[in-house]
Amino acid sequence: MDLNMKNKVAVVTGGGRGIGYGICQVFAEEGCNVVIADFAPIEKTKEACRKLEEEYGIRTLAVKADISSEEDVCEIFRLTLEKFGTVDFLMNNAGLMGPSSIETVTPEQIRRYERVTVEGTMLMCREFVKLCAAQNRGGHIVNTISKTAIRTSGDGNPIYAATKGAVLAFTKNLAAEVGRRGIYVNGIVPGYVATEGVAHLTERSEKMKKIIILMLVCLAVFACTKKSENEIYVYNWSEYIPDEVIKQFEKETGIKVRYTTYDSNEAMYAKIKITGGADYDVAVPSTYYVQKMQKEGLIQAIDKTKLTNFSKLNPQLINQTYDPDNAFSIPFMWGTTAIGINAKYMSGQRRYS
Repeated sequence: MDLNMKNKVAVVTGGGRGIGYGICQVFAEEGCNVVIADFAPIEKTKEACRKLEEEYGIRTLAVKADISSEEDVCEIFRLTLEKFGTVDFLMNNAGLMGPSSIETVTPEQIRRYERVTVEGTMLMCREFVKLCAAQNRGGHIVNTISKTAIRTSGDGNPIYAATKGAVLAFTKNLAAEVGRRGIYVNGIVPGYVATEGVAHLTERSEKMKKIIILMLVCLAVFACTKKSENEIYVYNWSEYIPDEVIKQFEKETGIKVRYTTYDSNEAMYAKIKITGGADYDVAVPSTYYVQKMQKEGLIQAIDKTKLTNFSKLNPQLINQTYDPDNAFSIPFMWGTTAIGINAKYMSGQRRYS
């Protein structure tokens, strides 16, 4: 299964063993580099990383961290950026099971379970979203929930269920907040997973692992907010439209621009293909992607009767072979790629071609 994740970076909390390590294996199978942040002794986490590197040929990073500590959470991302330069995926798997009896639980235990499972998840998401904003890009978050957050388990386990219920509510509302910025937030409710000896996972557990990774590349399960009539969602190359132009457009029209960027046609195509183009009103692919996207039904035909300035476009740039009659695209910009040379710093014979 090729999910176009090669050389990307995933941070997995609680990834040193059990379900977490199984998730790390799936990332590694797709060629994704893995950061394991775990509260276990660092040598155990390093051993898990070593196995991933040997089996899958990826790069890894082991970090000992308590995600209930804001300082530790910030350190996870600092070390990740130091080694890899970016983060594409965040898998929040760490959590505490909690006591099964309400009669014996102490206030200290309640606070500890809440801080790790709930506050820790929130802090990890906060730092990931801040990083996405700083790098002007989207990303993917998956939070591990539990069936006890949805229905009562046989023995109740109310403390654990309460913390996972909080993560469920948080996941839904975070998806609504950041989904339109290209940060997709999902929640998974794992079924049976053989956590003892992950190398011998059952067939059912293997299917669960695949579901986890598919969730990472799909649109958020928990629906994001609907588009407003006074909003337009634009997907463009970085630095193609100055912020001042967007602000001027918003001021003159009263329409809010939700502007997201990408750094390659491949990244743009993959994201639009996942959602069928539903997330954006305008995209700016290179010419050789227009025909491909049109054949796959990812772009709509243009109603040129509403383009009052279409006749003013350069005739040499319209009606091209990739889109005859400009049925699906209009030229946005034209240029060439070249290398500039300052001749005064050159020595010897000058040759030009």
